[in-house]
Amino acid sequence: MHKQFAKFAFLCVSVLLLNACGYRLCNPCVAWPDSVKNVYVATNKPSSPVYAHLRENLRLQGLNVVKSETDADVVFVLLNESQDRRLLAVGSGNEPAEYELIYRVSYRVDRSNNQSAGAGRPVTGGAADDPQSASRIGALPFVLGAVNTVESRRAQVFNPAAVLAVEAEARSLYDEMARYLANQITRAAVGQLSGE
Repeated sequence: MHKQFAKFAFLCVSVLLLNACGYRLCNPCVAWPDSVKNVYVATNKPSSPVYAHLRENLRLQGLNVVKSETDADVVFVLLNESQDRRLLAVGSGNEPAEYELIYRVSYRVDRSNNQSAGAGRPVTGGAADDPQSASRIGALPFVLGAVNTVESRRAQVFNPAAVLAVEAEARSLYDEMARYLANQITRAAVGQLSGE
């Protein structure tokens, strides 16, 4: 009985110390500026894994992901997304032995003009090269953010005897990389918006 009480007391003291030093779990620890409540994510590829993971991250961090740019305080614009594979090593039979998987995303974070103190340039174009989205977004009062690129790389061993398994592993690695890139975009946006 005394050991159980000691364990419970130790747990309570540990939780209090962690709270006192400011420790929080991963997703809620992102401190968005108070002016950011509603966000919109624009892309040409709605089936993109980065798009899905970014929307999920924003929701988990307590932001309202809206369905229209007009309702947003901040717009995340995914401009370009590419998945590449590069040969890293060749085996003894001159067959591929290892590949490097590369996932790149170019994006921009636009903020509402009412949040800025006149900094930046008003948006004159759209989310990408699509004329329809350009005309819809072009009329909105947003300040255009700088274009940034994030990248993730992973090595993958190639086994010619198990090609289907290698392809399934590659899809899994690309999805993991997409989740990582979405986290990087979120953290960079918080830093950018907090520093303005």
